[in-house]
Amino acid sequence: MKNSDTVVLSIAYMPPINYFVEMLRHGKCILEKNENYCKQTYRNRCEIYGANGKQILCIPVKKTHDKKTKISDVCIDNKVQWQKNHWRSIVSAYNSSPFFLYYSDIFEFFYNKQFENLFVYNLSILKAILEILELKIEITENEYFIKEYSENYVDLRYKFHPKIKAENLKKEYNQVFIEKYGFINNLSIIDLIFNVGPDSSQFLYGLL
Repeated sequence: MKNSDTVVLSIAYMPPINYFVEMLRHGKCILEKNENYCKQTYRNRCEIYGANGKQILCIPVKKTHDKKTKISDVCIDNKVQWQKNHWRSIVSAYNSSPFFLYYSDIFEFFYNKQFENLFVYNLSILKAILEILELKIEITENEYFIKEYSENYVDLRYKFHPKIKAENLKKEYNQVFIEKYGFINNLSIIDLIFNVGPDSSQFLYGLL
């Protein structure tokens, strides 16, 4: 059963599984568009399961002289061949997964088309992922920064962070290299999609 409150989340690059659990739990989501950009977070990185264990994919961003840059103003540094490298890593990690070929074209699009803005890029992938999962989440973007939301909102903007240990998922699923390194918790949603496929949304409901 969905919580009537609206969840507030930071934008993220192919977010971890628990991020989608919270979206599903509430049904309505406000994406933080006006916070100051935070380095070394899921705003420009994700974690996948590679042949050597957990692997970090990081989108390079253009440096700015202003220490306080709104997340919506952050530009991607496309002088670096990050898209080619990320896609190569994703293919290497999931080419042998059960549903990679089924979904690969959807994701490959985002590594062939060049985007300038980080927020726009992440939001575009997020919407594509929600379509794959067939999750009808009402998403809006805030018009200005709110330091503290009222009790009608669940503020999780800073809950998901690579340096904060995520809550263990209530159940596990098969992963490509699970026999080598065991189950790795709360990776990017693409790990679930490529391994579980059409049953991914059902798996997420089971985590509520």
